[in-house]
Amino acid sequence: MGKDAGKDVPDEEDELLLKLAEGQLKADYRKSLGKEAERRYLDAKIKELLKKSAKKE
Repeated sequence: MGKDAGKDVPDEEDELLLKLAEGQLKADYRKSLGKEAERRYLDAKIKELLKKSAKKE
């Protein structure tokens, strides 16, 4: 059994390219969601630290 056993392998080159493009779009979208979540987390932490430093002064 090869590593593609059990997977549907398209016969048409165009169909294969479309599947690859869709997979890449999904991967890019998931990656951008992760970066957005990380940015929001850092923004919240910075805001929290600024509030703490303002209270100390």
